[in-house]
Amino acid sequence: MSTQQSPQQPARSDASADATDRAEARPLVPFRPIPWAVAAIALAALITSVALLAQAIAAYQNREGRRQFYYSPIESAEFTFRGVPVRVREEVDELGRGQVVVAYGPDELRLEVQIPNPSPLPLIVRQQDWFRIMAWADGTGMNADEFEAARQSGERPEHVVIVTRSLAPGSPAGSWGDIWRSEWVFNLYSLVPPPDGADSEQRGGFEHERWEYPESPRAYNRRVDAARLRGDPVPERNPRELREGTWQHGAAMLVMPSGSAPPYTFNRGVLLENRHLVAIASIAILALMVSVAIALAPPRPTPTPRRTRSASE
Repeated sequence: MSTQQSPQQPARSDASADATDRAEARPLVPFRPIPWAVAAIALAALITSVALLAQAIAAYQNREGRRQFYYSPIESAEFTFRGVPVRVREEVDELGRGQVVVAYGPDELRLEVQIPNPSPLPLIVRQQDWFRIMAWADGTGMNADEFEAARQSGERPEHVVIVTRSLAPGSPAGSWGDIWRSEWVFNLYSLVPPPDGADSEQRGGFEHERWEYPESPRAYNRRVDAARLRGDPVPERNPRELREGTWQHGAAMLVMPSGSAPPYTFNRGVLLENRHLVAIASIAILALMVSVAIALAPPRPTPTPRRTRSASE
């Protein structure tokens, strides 16, 4: 028996030796202090910059305020506003050119048609490319149900405004008139609420506001760069352009063609003021990813000499 098992003993010994060699040859991830230190610094910078940016955004919202307005377009040519009748009529030719007349109590408002439409449509529908009547109310801090209850109770009273969009002088209605957005002018005519106890002679009246399409960030930056090259002070934005966050801005949006609204200016506010924090957070994210990848990368495998077996084995 002993003579038959003795040749198998070296075979088992060789198999265990090969397994030991493979275990010894398997590379272990070494501890790399420099990448881990960079990762720790990047993580601390990321957390700090994000926290400071969040505080800046909260302070911006508290300082600037974010108001919410509800708008309801009026599709009828005849309605009443706080007991005063309002009637809208057209005085146009077969091509749609002429005037739109709004009668509010004893007063009349005559508006030149900006985009003639010869189609035989209802008045409000035919003129909606440039003319809208809408009711609006301030719903800041309320959801839809709370606002509706406040509107019904009179806590948040409704206002009625007529909004028109005028094209650039001499520009044709249609594609070219829509392209020249920087030349658009918005006229807002608010119906004056009648005072309590006023008779028919004291009811009516319109309050007029004129606003312009906001200058694009690119155009304004070009003016800023040109002023700096000349050594002049930084130019101010047009005080008559529509300002985001106002009810006038939201009302004017309803007479703009689809896709022509001005860009959202949040990134030109708080993010631009704190662009250094945005840059630090971006660099920290990249540094964190690269340093962790380097720290966890396996080492290069080193070639190990192969064992040779003798003829006796």
